[in-house]
Amino acid sequence: MPAKSAQHIIPQVHLRQFCDPIPPPGHPAGHPYTPAVWIHDSRFERPPKQRAPKNRGWRRHAYTLVSPAVDALFIENALMRIETHYGGVIQRIKRGDGLSETDHAFLALFVGALHARSTERMSALQEFFDKLTGFARAYMGDAADKSIEPWGELADASKRQIEQWMEGFANVTAPCLRLVENRTTMPFMTSDTPVTYRQLHADELVRGLGIPEEWMYREIPRSAREFFVLCPLTPAVAYLASGFFPQHPTVQRVALSSVASVFALNELTRLNATAECYASSRDPYGPLKAAAMEHDRVCQNDAAEYATGIAVYTATNRYWIAATWIDVEVLKQPPFGRIHFRTTDMATLRAVAADGMLTEVTAQSDGQADSCMRTARFLSVAESTDGISTIEAVLLS
Repeated sequence: MPAKSAQHIIPQVHLRQFCDPIPPPGHPAGHPYTPAVWIHDSRFERPPKQRAPKNRGWRRHAYTLVSPAVDALFIENALMRIETHYGGVIQRIKRGDGLSETDHAFLALFVGALHARSTERMSALQEFFDKLTGFARAYMGDAADKSIEPWGELADASKRQIEQWMEGFANVTAPCLRLVENRTTMPFMTSDTPVTYRQLHADELVRGLGIPEEWMYREIPRSAREFFVLCPLTPAVAYLASGFFPQHPTVQRVALSSVASVFALNELTRLNATAECYASSRDPYGPLKAAAMEHDRVCQNDAAEYATGIAVYTATNRYWIAATWIDVEVLKQPPFGRIHFRTTDMATLRAVAADGMLTEVTAQSDGQADSCMRTARFLSVAESTDGISTIEAVLLS
């Protein structure tokens, strides 16, 4: 049982939507049964177990502020108000009722809060502010009066940012929201990181996730990237939003009847999880569980294959040039940077060189970005696999 100081990262009103209403095998007949959620480790390596929503997705003092000058619980109270409103909204969604403008706003705020309060995002943000505080104090030295320094509140920065983050998230995603009704036998599942946020290309949505092209703008270039948000709300409904979706003042309901599409969206949720997935079923993937394991293997192989190379964007296209050697040259005067490389993929090299001005170039070594240029051009293009090609940054006037 959570301690009194426990505060839920994943609210119970969200996890309750994924509870299994059917008692597990062996439950005594005639005894009361409280629906519970099935907990799966994100790699499906251990047998699932059932827990009540109140016993999952919490940690001590998740939103409690250390500063004595403010209400230590004002963040938690603000989140509880959103959850209370959302409790009515999700019931209307499940019944298929129309949603008011206020419902639309609270739905987007709730999903924005789920994203803002995730352990992974809060930890990463606080780590940044802690480093900033350290740099500032090192610069100010011992003579600084720490009682009045402007860095004191940064100890709670990730918590204080929740409200602004969720409002910004809601403002961006609400106009292009789609409520996806799952018409398949495979249920949506959620995770300990319920909201997946990615920068994706249109073809990745269509071919990779099975998003119907008719949901999107027409004639999107291959180089275009936009945000994509996925948040399962129930086993039968998910919140989707993307910059590729035309905006609309009301909530748009759409249906998915493809098991392959629901599987792909579930995979996005599973791979986005920190450690656990939550489902309404002991076996949410059914016979496709083996396909999920194969997906893990393919992702690992892809990461290894694309470990070293040059990612290039032009005005209308994008390319990957696998490299056998890369050298990043940092110059002390304009144009400030060059990337020298060798590749055996001569066909792609020539196609990139013929495509015109390069709008973004990223050199990647061992899976890590080594250098990035926003505007660049080819200074030289190799004629053979042992030749050296050079991309140079361009200063725009």
